[in-house]
Amino acid sequence: MLRIRKLTDYGTVLLAAMDRENRPWRTAADLSQETHLSYATVGKLLKLLVRARLLESQRGPHGGYRLARPAGTMTALEILEALEGRVAVIECGLAAHVCDREGFCAVSPPWQRINQVLRDALARITLQDLTGRTGLFSTRVPVPSSTRPHEPVDCPDART
Repeated sequence: MLRIRKLTDYGTVLLAAMDRENRPWRTAADLSQETHLSYATVGKLLKLLVRARLLESQRGPHGGYRLARPAGTMTALEILEALEGRVAVIECGLAAHVCDREGFCAVSPPWQRINQVLRDALARITLQDLTGRTGLFSTRVPVPSSTRPHEPVDCPDART
């Protein structure tokens, strides 16, 4: 199953909170209170996001943290890779020549294509989209009930 870690989910919540508030610098304590995340978790995430250059930091009485650039230019792919590492659904999706079966594997090329489609999709979604300010995710996708597990999910944006 493809799933992001809780810490990555919290990192996205933190970035969304920073985008919502129109203050130049935010403190870890302020962000912790606003997002209801522990101060230790916020501190850890802030360090990771500064290291990935998604946030800027400034010391001093008027310092804190802020987005390094506008939310409309920060992609979901960048956020995930800052907190999870390189996005890949299978090991050979990370780099060529990582598997001794590469020369005769019949499923590697399709999985690598799936991996590229996933990366491309994540690169087109911005933090601004994730915060709901663009309306990209305004349509709810119905989830099939547990009594009909094999019924397809109707997704209006799906391309066949």
